Amino acid sequence: MRVIPIVNKAKKSGKNLLGGFRWLVCRVTKVGAGIASATLVMLGMLFLVEVVGRKLFGWSTLFEVEGGCYLMLTTVFIGAAYTLKTGGHIRITVATERFSQKVQAPLDLFVSFVSVVVGTYMSWYFWKMVIHDYRSMATDLSALSMPLWIPKLVMAAGFSLLVLQFVADIIGSLRKTKSSIPPGRRDNEKPKRSLKR
Repeated sequence: MRVIPIVNKAKKSGKNLLGGFRWLVCRVTKVGAGIASATLVMLGMLFLVEVVGRKLFGWSTLFEVEGGCYLMLTTVFIGAAYTLKTGGHIRITVATERFSQKVQAPLDLFVSFVSVVVGTYMSWYFWKMVIHDYRSMATDLSALSMPLWIPKLVMAAGFSLLVLQFVADIIGSLRKTKSSIPPGRRDNEKPKRSLKR
């Protein structure tokens, strides 16, 4: 029986599957970044219309505060995954910067695993709230009378996308760690010195 080719084929298909997952998450994350950017532009335009309307014409949209909050909510939550992908989140490195790279890499992986667990719980919680508010048809008390399941849907989608990006980063970090070891050499094996002078 040819066991080695079968094992190599399984490993190759597994790598292609993980690579496809990372590619898909990257594309969805970029779409989220585009949505976040669009809502940020809409937020600026909303405030501009409100200021111009009040100063020049003496009228108000009556929903600039609520609309601004919902647009800002969309920008923050939907854009969180892309911010993570590009390394834009605030990191406190007062203690970790003293460690070597060999210590920082496992520490980052540990933090990412914890973030996946916490983010998964938050996603489940918000999806549960979305279903509850959709069934009860609850709305806010503002002039918009926005159904509450809509902003919670944004938060649930944002947390879910953030978790997927964390998982994609973990896969990338693990693959990078494996690829840093030359083929045919174990982790604890030291490289052979060249005898040439």
